[in-house]
Parts: sequence; structure tokens; C-alpha cells
Amino acid sequence: MEKQVPETRVLIVSTRPALAAGLVKEIERHPNVEMIGDVIRPIDALDNRVVPATLAPDVVLIDGEGAGADLPALMGQLMHRWPNALIVIVTLLMEAEEIQQVLLNGARAVLPLNWGSEKIVESLRKLHTQEWRKLQEAASKEEKEGLEGYIISVAGMKGGIGRTFLAVNLAVMLRKLSGRPVLLMDADWGDVDVSLYMNLSSRYDVSELLSHYKEMDEELLEGVLTPHATGVDVLTAPKSPISVPAIPPVFFPRLFSSLRALFAYIVIDTGPQMDEVAASVMDHSNTVLLVTTPDIPAMQQTTLLLETLYSWKYPEGKSQIVVNRAKYPGGIPTSDISSFFGAKPIATLPESTVDVMVSINRGVPLVQSGSGALVKEIRKLAERFIEIKASIEMESASPEEKASAKERQERKPRGKLGFLFLGMNEGGGKA
Repeated sequence: MEKQVPETRVLIVSTRPALAAGLVKEIERHPNVEMIGDVIRPIDALDNRVVPATLAPDVVLIDGEGAGADLPALMGQLMHRWPNALIVIVTLLMEAEEIQQVLLNGARAVLPLNWGSEKIVESLRKLHTQEWRKLQEAASKEEKEGLEGYIISVAGMKGGIGRTFLAVNLAVMLRKLSGRPVLLMDADWGDVDVSLYMNLSSRYDVSELLSHYKEMDEELLEGVLTPHATGVDVLTAPKSPISVPAIPPVFFPRLFSSLRALFAYIVIDTGPQMDEVAASVMDHSNTVLLVTTPDIPAMQQTTLLLETLYSWKYPEGKSQIVVNRAKYPGGIPTSDISSFFGAKPIATLPESTVDVMVSINRGVPLVQSGSGALVKEIRKLAERFIEIKASIEMESASPEEKASAKERQERKPRGKLGFLFLGMNEGGGKA
């Protein structure tokens, strides 16, 4: 889902009150352009008492004739003050060579004064929109560069153990903490639990990919995903499992190869049965979380699943136990569960029936709006996977990438896009 372009915040620098008045009047009529100030003397644009630096315009529009020979210096000072803003110059008398020099010195555009206020203001909006989208695309590309998505499947061969709840909330927490692309996939093709847990209505689902697996590419994948308010993208289960076409042998290798290139984390909710889909998902996973509850039936089912995965020669550590509803009254103690499986669970999630039921019935993930011990434990689990992925990425990084890792981690996100429109020398952006 494309983000909405923010309002274009404009600062006008003009020595001609009539010109500024016409532009101000037009800006006030435009629904997506906001006037944050106009100054007569160019030097006032640099004075904190007149125009505070915190106003951060997206566009600085400069009357080229009014600035005169001081235009190059003014542009440089404005770019220093608002590095991300666009500088645009409006002028009536400027030779082609002068225009070229202005653009080379950083102005985003030079607009003819005889265009009139309406066309000039609309041009400012278009320039701002173009630059904003360019920065968004660059940020998205940077976010996805070098991705080798980490796949976490959440499994359990017994219903009612909290498998879907964990998958949904883990995905949301990973997105919240990492800020990186996260996909949640519903691989329980006999149900649509993920959609209900997130109050989602999806137009397309995974069956669209099955029908067009030969043409599977980034565009097709992104077209069938459903965005959630938390920033997580969701690949939903087929709405009608009966009509799902046969699964070609190459489908899952292609699917997960493509998903790894698009998402940093892929969390998959499997069904309560060991079918072709669940087996393929777990084969392609980096970690398989086996959810159990502190009762004998659930633990026996988990033991059978562990034995199955052991027979598949999974590497040590790929399968991890998660105890849900730990310390439930009358339940088996966590220490005894560890002894039973011969391994310490990777996570123990406390019982929180009321919070969980409210979350499910509202269709709002608990970690999105709740707090408490259960949210804290899911956060710890997400932090653990973030550390694991960071370690993997560092091991595979080149010496140059390792050297710059600290710098990348400390890099601050860009502020709101800004534009400056001046007239002759340098253009910049906003703080």
C-alpha cells in the first residue's frame, strides 16, 4: 500500500509584495500545499527570529530578480539550514546560461513568472511529490538490499494450543522491533485463522500464486499480499481449500526463494496436521517453533512431531520448544517439561486467558495494543531472532560491510522531505 504524500510546506522569499500575495492566495486554495511563511528580505529567511529553523519547509520559493547577485550565497546558506528542502526559483528575466548555472549550483527548478500563481503552485506540489516518492523508493530499496529472509514456522499437531496466536504476535513484534519487512503467511490451508486474528479482508490469497507459479516474480507476489496496519504483510490461506490446484514440485522452492529476497523475516503459521504444505514449510524454515501446552496430550503430540523431524535429519537446534500457558493451574511444571523433552524451551509464555480472548475477538494482535507478562515474553522471543539474524548477516558480510556495520546501525532515519526553490546557485532540502 503506497504511503500518502505529505502536504507541501512552502516558504516564499520575495522582495515584491504583490508577487508574494498572489502566490499566498493560491497556496491557501490548494488542498495539499501549506504556507509556512513569506519574507521580503532574503536575509530574513536565515534569521531564527523571523523564520525558525524548526519550520523545515519542503520548498523554498525564491524570487530570482529580488535576490540579485547574492542569490548563489543565499542558496548555499538555505541548503545548509534545511539540507533536505528543495530550492526553486521563479523569474521573469534570466538567460539560458544563468539558468544552467543555477541548476548546477543545486536549484531543483527554475519556473517562469508568466506561468501565473496557479501553475507555479501546482508545479511546486509536483516537484515535491516526485522527490518524496524518489526518497521513499530509495529507502525501500535500501531496506531490502542484501535481504536473506529468516523463516520461522510455528507448528503444533494439536488444536487450541495457541499456535496461530503466537505466529501473529511474533510477526507483529518482529516488525515493531526491527523496522524491517516482515511477512506473515497462513499455511493452514484448511482454515483462515490468521485473517480472523488480524481482522483482515483479503482480495487475493496464496491460490493466486499456485495458479500462476510459472510467472511468479516480485510484482506478482506483492500484488497478492494484504498489508496490515502494523506494517506486516500477510499472505492469506485459500478461501476455498477445495478449489486449490495441485501443488507443483517447484512451487515452494520458488515461493520461499522470492520471499527471502523481499522480507527480512517470514513467520508461517502451519496447520495442526502434517500434510504436504506443513512439511514443505518446515523444510524451508530456519527455525521450527513447536508449540505445546503443559498437559500430557499436547506433550505427546509434540513428541511425535519431534520424532518425525528427527527422522528428516534436521540440523541440531532447528526445532525449538515453546511452552504456551506456562504455570497454568494444574499444569505440568516447566522444569518437568524441560526434562521430558531433554531440552530447555526457547520460550515459556504465561497464561493470560482474558487478554488473549479479547485480542482474538477484537481481531487486534495483543502486542499491538496490550502489555503485561505475555507481551514481554513474546518481545524476548522476537529479540532473540533479531540477534540470530544479525549474527548471520555479520558472518556473511564482506570486510567492508563489517567495517561499516556500526555506521549503518547508528544512521538516523530521514526526516520529513523538504524542498527549496531558490533561483541561482544551490538547492537543498529540509532538516
